[in-house]
Amino acid sequence: MDDTSIFVRHPYEILYQVRQNDKETHFIAQEYFSSLWAVCSLFDGKVINRPNILAWQHDQQSKNQLKSIQIQDIWFSNINDFQINWANVGDEIIEAHIEETVTWKRVIIKQPNSLIEKGKDIGLQSNYRAILASSAEYIIDMCIGGKYFSLLNETQYDTNCEEHISLIDKIYYNMSQIGLGFFAVIFSIVKGEKKIVRILSNPPFHLYSHIEDVVHQCLLKELQK
Repeated sequence: MDDTSIFVRHPYEILYQVRQNDKETHFIAQEYFSSLWAVCSLFDGKVINRPNILAWQHDQQSKNQLKSIQIQDIWFSNINDFQINWANVGDEIIEAHIEETVTWKRVIIKQPNSLIEKGKDIGLQSNYRAILASSAEYIIDMCIGGKYFSLLNETQYDTNCEEHISLIDKIYYNMSQIGLGFFAVIFSIVKGEKKIVRILSNPPFHLYSHIEDVVHQCLLKELQK
């Protein structure tokens, strides 16, 4: 097994593909998922994005690791409460990133009342978390092992400067402590400061499709370590 490495791209898909009302199929899917979780956790060799006590919920754990530079979440189950919360914040909010906490489906909305319209994409009978962003301009960086790539910069900030590299180093160190080695960081500017909107432990392909060969080569090198 010395030459074996593991990288699970979509660990939760096995659960998403079964219906909750099909109890037998859902039970089998949970058993498969639990086995995959155990194998990846206990495997002695290289595992990219190794699961831990919360499985692959690194995105959630990052909130505790980097709380001082994260935009804080709003948790809600009543859409009306969320709309009131947004309205109370004022005009400084440009958009909201909303995540349904069972399937982790996500939407971005520009107006509080448009959540009803977008709700069909994430389900309306559930619990949610949201981030209110004061800018629709983003910086997106990708980390693979100790290497960083700038995927997007819609702001005036220099992502090659020492300050930004130091920030990415800090984020990578903290994420590596919870087993994360391949991820993307989305920043927004809040009152003149860079704040983390999200850390994506399973970055969608469209974010890095323009440098896919470089990214895949780096992943292969990491798996061969």
